[in-house]
Amino acid sequence: SRYIETTYKISEIKKIDLNSLPNGKDLTLADQWILLKFTKLAKKVTKDIQKYRFSEAGEKLKEFTWNDLADWYLEISKTETNTNTKTTILQFILGNLLKLWHPFIPFVTEKLWRELFAESQKDFLMIAPWPKMKIKEYNKKILKEFSLLQNIITTIRNIRTQYKIAPKQKIEVVIYAHNKLSLLKEQAELISNLKTGIDKITMKKSGDKIPRAHYEIINEVEIYVPLQNIIDIPTELKRLKEEIKSTENFIVGISKKLDNKSFVENAPKMVVDKEREKLATQENKLKNLKKYFENIS
Repeated sequence: SRYIETTYKISEIKKIDLNSLPNGKDLTLADQWILLKFTKLAKKVTKDIQKYRFSEAGEKLKEFTWNDLADWYLEISKTETNTNTKTTILQFILGNLLKLWHPFIPFVTEKLWRELFAESQKDFLMIAPWPKMKIKEYNKKILKEFSLLQNIITTIRNIRTQYKIAPKQKIEVVIYAHNKLSLLKEQAELISNLKTGIDKITMKKSGDKIPRAHYEIINEVEIYVPLQNIIDIPTELKRLKEEIKSTENFIVGISKKLDNKSFVENAPKMVVDKEREKLATQENKLKNLKKYFENIS
């Protein structure tokens, strides 16, 4: 709300039709995705409240507001160029989202409504009509396509974290997109700009394995981040060797404990389950460490 209030003119916000779903030829994939997610949210929250499932409704609202809207779409709105459409969409979603949140946090939502959307002193949110916008049937492929983009962006961010790459350090990314080449080429700028720190991105249908690069595969899309100019390869290999050995020793210790029938039969179930959980976590860690080692060897 603060971002929208400080970015756009209040007089323009009050002109938004909260009952008419934004439409236009310049809707990007992200625009269609957020509108689809929001219309589905409104429908589900309405049904939950009608069925007295207040906790479920609140969880859905929190997930959308925090994750879909704040973490993803707000950040995207700062990078894509169809500014007028973005303005309309953000204001449309905020206005209707305040209505959906009102049964849960009425003092907060009423205050924001009065500041941003009320047309007069008598225009209270508490008596405003519940959202009943007509839901447009967007192509269901939108959710899958945007989910792929989210996974790619998140993976690249995680690679940066894994190798402790400084925020200011730019990276190169090579993507073998296979049958998703057209989609990813269209979204290349978004992938580069959304907190991934990419300086150069190359997209091809397929190609040879790139040596000394971190490698991930997401729904047949191959992602390479060359590391030779970013990290000290020999030092990193040495560190990984030591961590692999330490993890293997830890796994051996837990395995011996779980192989001990006396321990499994006499220890409280909660303790045994915790040890099994530890084992699964360490085995997954070892698998990833070996993959990282192979990537940069």
